[in-house]
Amino acid sequence: MVCISDTPCQPLTGSAYVPEYRDLISRLKNENPRFMSLFDKHNKLDHEIARKEGSDGRGYNAEVVRMKKQKLQLKDEMLKILQQESVKEV
Repeated sequence: MVCISDTPCQPLTGSAYVPEYRDLISRLKNENPRFMSLFDKHNKLDHEIARKEGSDGRGYNAEVVRMKKQKLQLKDEMLKILQQESVKEV
C-alpha cells in the first residue's frame, strides 16, 4: 500500500502510485532493472504484510513493523529514481 498525503492508501502499481508518474513507472519497469527490482520487492513485501496481518489486523507485530519500514525504504528509493528520471524528460 502507498499513502500519499491525504489520499487513501493504494497498492503500488503503475497506475495508482503517483498519478503524474504513471507513464514513467510503466517505462522504467521495462527499461530500468534497478527500478524493476525495487518495484517487485515492494509489491512482494506488500502482499506478505497483508498476509501476515490478516484481514482483522491481528497479525500486526514487530516483524510486520520491520517489513513496513523496509517497504517504505524501497518506496523512497523508487521515488528518487522517478524524480531523477522525470527531470531528464523535461
